Amino acid sequence: MPGCGGLHCYFSFLTLRFTLSAVAYPSIALAKGGYSGKVCSRKFVTTCPVWYLINMAQPEPFLRPDQFWTDRELRANQTVIHLGCGPGFFLLPAARVVGPHGHIIGVDIREDMLREVEGQARREGLSDIIQTIRSDLEAGPTKAIKSHSADWTLLVNILPQADPKKIIREAKRVTKPGGIIITVEWLLSQTTIGPPVANRITRSEILSIIDELKLKLYKTFSPSPYHYGLLIKVEN
Repeated sequence: MPGCGGLHCYFSFLTLRFTLSAVAYPSIALAKGGYSGKVCSRKFVTTCPVWYLINMAQPEPFLRPDQFWTDRELRANQTVIHLGCGPGFFLLPAARVVGPHGHIIGVDIREDMLREVEGQARREGLSDIIQTIRSDLEAGPTKAIKSHSADWTLLVNILPQADPKKIIREAKRVTKPGGIIITVEWLLSQTTIGPPVANRITRSEILSIIDELKLKLYKTFSPSPYHYGLLIKVEN
């Protein structure tokens, strides 16, 4: 593309590609949410992570993954697992931070999303750091991931798509004792983008699950004007 380069250009291309797909196939229901990739077998999931495409098309994105990881104090040599990673919005910035002795794992059920991750990783020379795994997170533990592997396990806009307790239980399994599970979900107030409020998960629902799973709420944060975030500690 003349006059366009780098990551913003690439995401602009993706935005156009997926937008055209949505126009061609109206059954791709944006109202159902624009979550970050299809993580389970349910039918209502969008064909693409619409929220992230809208985000990256903005001159000033409302959710910046580089700043997201800076705020979390991600460090070199750590391991990050993103369950429901979509096309890798959070993975590449994390890989640059953890460096060659760190490890980034992206998990998604959709092969096309994982191919996007792998292609970006190759272009940026990060293939040795980023691993992709295809898995249906509702089907039970992802056998390719050892228990207690991650310093950080990320869940972004995926809990309403599936059984949230199963997803958080898997996040607990793969996170090291002392590690953190990060959840990011849409605010319950009506926002200019995102799914209908009825299709969002409440903070209290998540808190009830983490209490049942004997996890501890460590901190809350505001990742964007449209989302709330929870840092959940996996204790020894």
